[in-house]
Parts: sequence; C-alpha cells; structure tokens
Amino acid sequence: MEKQSKNKTLLVAFAVTLLMSAAFFVAPVLAVETGLDTTAGVAGLKGTAVSGGLGLIVAKLIQQLIAIIGVIFVAIMVYSGFRWMTAGDSEENINEAKGLIRNAVIGLAIVLAAYSITSYVIDTVLLGTGTVQPSVPAAGEPGETDVEVPINS
Repeated sequence: MEKQSKNKTLLVAFAVTLLMSAAFFVAPVLAVETGLDTTAGVAGLKGTAVSGGLGLIVAKLIQQLIAIIGVIFVAIMVYSGFRWMTAGDSEENINEAKGLIRNAVIGLAIVLAAYSITSYVIDTVLLGTGTVQPSVPAAGEPGETDVEVPINS
C-alpha cells in the first residue's frame, strides 16, 4: 500500500512539473513584436534572432528539455539525501540512498555535458546558417558598441 502511495506522489509531482514547464514552451508562441530586437540592436546587443525559423525553435526546445531533465536529477538528489537522513540505522536504506545519489550525480554530469555540447553545436549551426548574428564584431570591424565621446575644450 505504501508503494502505491509513493508512486501516486511521484506521478503527481511529475505531472505538476510537466504542467509548470509548459509555460516555457507556450511563451514563445504568445510573444508579440514589441520592438525589443530593434532596441537591442541600437544598444549594441547583437545575437538576437533575425528570423525565428524552425531550427531556432527546435534548438530552444532541446535546450529547455535538457534543462528540465537536469532539474529532475537535482530533485532526485535532494530526495535521496532526505532518504539518507531519515534512514536511521537501516543499512539497506542508507545504501539505497547512496546509490540514488551516485546515479543522480552521474546523470547530472551527463546532462551538463549534453547541454554544453548542444549549446555549442546549436550556436555554430545557427551562426553558419545566418539565423543569428555574431555577438562580437570581427577583429578590426567597427562595432555598434564603439562610442565617440566628444571632448569639451
């Protein structure tokens, strides 16, 4: 009976997390052109999307999915730490909690590596296809951040 209760609790927690993370996926769809890209360009902040194409949407979706998985691994680590603290003298529960922590750390390392690799690959592909502009001007190229300050004589 206790096992069913734990399964229901985990299922509810997963459902709530999934519903709350839906805001990350819905927000870009509800975005309205507000002129922020123009303002960012005038301010010298490049790297904004020129066009929202399918590639950019898929890239952001992958990055957000990996971030959510990372949060899940952190939650597993916290849960297993709680189990270890409440295990008392039960060696079996302590070893089970240690195993969960070890697996969560390994999973978190894999997720961080995957996030880093996908960020690099996505940025490289998007720069190569011209979907986004480079954030730093090339050497010797005047950037929009160059400001001439008049000297009062």
